[in-house]
Amino acid sequence: MKAIFSSLCLFLTLCAYTQDSLLDIQISKIKLNIILPENLDQMNDNHLSRFNTKITSLVTESGISGDEYSSGSFLIYPKLLINEISAVETGISNVYTASLDVTLFIKQFEQNTIFSSASITVKGFGNSKDLAISNAIQNIQVSNEKFKSFFTISKKKIIEYYNTTCNDLINKSSTLSKQNKYNEAIGLLYNIPTEVNCYNIAQESIIKYYKLYQESICASLIQKVKTKVAARDFEGALNILMQIDPSTSCKLDTDKLIDICEKNISDDVKRQRGLEMSRYKDNVDLEKRRIESSKLIAIEYFKSRPKTITYNNLLRY
Repeated sequence: MKAIFSSLCLFLTLCAYTQDSLLDIQISKIKLNIILPENLDQMNDNHLSRFNTKITSLVTESGISGDEYSSGSFLIYPKLLINEISAVETGISNVYTASLDVTLFIKQFEQNTIFSSASITVKGFGNSKDLAISNAIQNIQVSNEKFKSFFTISKKKIIEYYNTTCNDLINKSSTLSKQNKYNEAIGLLYNIPTEVNCYNIAQESIIKYYKLYQESICASLIQKVKTKVAARDFEGALNILMQIDPSTSCKLDTDKLIDICEKNISDDVKRQRGLEMSRYKDNVDLEKRRIESSKLIAIEYFKSRPKTITYNNLLRY
C-alpha cells in the first residue's frame, strides 16, 4: 500500500508540471553527488553559508550537475583550511588578513578512490577576523584556471570510468527490472553521461523500464481516477489520466474515462485542456514526456534512499 501511495504521489507531482516546464528541465552530461560541510572549524554560520554557496556555484559553472539526489557513484566535496589570520596595525585600527586553502575532491564512493583533486589559496582582509574570512571566501572565483582544469580532467576520467563499466550497469539494471525494481533500474542508468559509448542503449533501457513501471501502477491509477469521477472531480481525474502512458494495457479504460471527463467539464476548461490533450496523443511529444518523467522517477528514487554519506565520514577515509 505504501508503494502504491508513493507512486500516486509521484504522478500527482508530475501533474503539477506543464509540458513546457517539463521540457525546461536540463539533462546534464555528468552528474555528481555534491556533499557540503554542515560545520567547519573557526567558521560561523555566515562563513559556512558563503562557502557552500561558492562551492555550489563552482560545480554549476563547470557544466557538471551537482545535487544531493545523484546516484552517489561519484561525489564532489570541498575542504577548507585556515592557514593564517594576522592583524596589521595601521595607526587607527587593526586590519586583519586571512589566508585560506580551498581543495576540491572528486571520489568514486564504492571503491573509495579519489579520482582527482585541486587546491588554491585565497586571501582576504577586513576590520575583524570574521570580515577577513568572509572576504577571502568571496575571492574564490568560479573562473579560477586551476579549478577549470580540474573539472576538465575530472570529466574525462569519469567518462573513461563509465565506458569501462557501462555494460555491467546495463546488465545490472536488467536484473533489477526483472525483480520489478523499475525505479532503481532507471536510477542506475540515469547518471550515465551522453559521451559514454552505451548512452543510447541506456536511454532505450530507461524508456523500456519506464513503460514497465507504468504498466505496474496503471491499474491503481485507474482506480484512483474512478474514485474522483464518482466524486465528480473531473478535472482532478484528468490530471491523473494525462500521466498514464498510452502504451499500457490500461489504455482502453483511460480513453473511456477521458471521454467521460471531457463531457462533464465546462467549455472554458475544455479549451484550456485542448493543447494538453493533443500533446498526450502526439507520439513525438509523448516520447519527450517519457524521458522527462523518467528523470523525475530517478530523482524520486534518490530522494527516498537513506542518506548514509556525510561530509565528516568522507574526510575520515
